[in-house]
Amino acid sequence: MAYQQQVTTVTTSSTRSSTWGSGICDCCADMNTCCCAYWCFPCFQCQTASQFGWCCCLPMMDCCMIVSCCLRKSIRERYGIEGDGCDDCVKVVCCYPCTWCQMSREIKQRSNQPQQATVITQQFLPAPMPAQAGYPPAQAPYAQTQPPYAPSQPSYGQGQAQYPGQY
Repeated sequence: MAYQQQVTTVTTSSTRSSTWGSGICDCCADMNTCCCAYWCFPCFQCQTASQFGWCCCLPMMDCCMIVSCCLRKSIRERYGIEGDGCDDCVKVVCCYPCTWCQMSREIKQRSNQPQQATVITQQFLPAPMPAQAGYPPAQAPYAQTQPPYAPSQPSYGQGQAQYPGQY
C-alpha cells in the first residue's frame, strides 16, 4: 500500500547569546546572589545546583572541584555558551566562589527567557488507490474473500494417533 508523508514543522526561537550573561567578577550585578554566596556558600551551592535540575546535595561532594567543572560545562552546553572544559577548570580553580556566582546568575537569567524549540511531526496517510478495471472500488485486488485453507479441528482420543509415530 502506498503512503503519503505529511510533515509539519513548527519553530519558535528567541535571541540566545553564545556568551555568559555576566562576567566572572560581576558580583555587583546581582547583590542577592553575592550576599547569599558570601554568608552561606554551601547553601548557595546547593540552591544553584537544584535550580539547574541537579541533586541539591551534589556540591557537597565537590572536594576536587570536579562537580563545579561538570556543572559549568553542563550550563554551557544547555545554553549554547562558547568555551571549553579547560577554561572552565581554570576559572573554577582560580576563583571558585566567583565562578559559582556567575553560574547562578546565568541560570536565573536563562530560566526567565523562553527557550528555542523545534517540533517536527510526521504523519503517514494511506495514498488514495487509483480505480482499477475489473475490481469494485471498495475491494482491493489483493483482498481474499476466504482463507486459502481451513484448518481442521483435531480429534484426539477417537481411535486416531495423538502423536506422530504413535499407533
